[in-house]
Amino acid sequence: MMDLLFGPLWQSEPPQVTETMRAWLTSSGSLTARVKQHCRGRFSVSVIRHERETATEAAAAALALEPGAEVLSREVLLCDDGQARVYAASLLPVCALTGRFAPLRELGAQPLGHWIFAEPQLIRSQMRFCLLPADRLPALPGQDAVAPPRIAGRKTHFSGAAKDFLVSEFFLFDE
Repeated sequence: MMDLLFGPLWQSEPPQVTETMRAWLTSSGSLTARVKQHCRGRFSVSVIRHERETATEAAAAALALEPGAEVLSREVLLCDDGQARVYAASLLPVCALTGRFAPLRELGAQPLGHWIFAEPQLIRSQMRFCLLPADRLPALPGQDAVAPPRIAGRKTHFSGAAKDFLVSEFFLFDE
């Protein structure tokens, strides 16, 4: 998954999508809070992965890490009544998860976005966008069998910790 977060798919401007999807892509607030507002049922976070791994060369370069540095790789689904609405993949440099950021090591089913937007020290510093074929994402539990053929995504760098955090979100709906 880490390789999907880098490369020529990502652009500085949002792709050509509906106005509604563009609003989702360019929203500056907490995506978690926005998904909760739009839920028709019960909101939940389904953790797919939450583990330390060695950053790829591209990830290390993007996050200004030394080669071989460890990142906490976290993949989750934001769900509405068990239906996956957003797939989120985040890379958090382990060296930055100290002090006030240490709780991020053990988030469990708590949404990362909620934590980030409650932390005034973290600032969104860069946002990129993509539109990719749905088959580029890993098979996701809880994903609707009728997912859109193209998935709009965004990735954001958050600065303010010892190293930037990278958060990417892919919208599994077409509104």
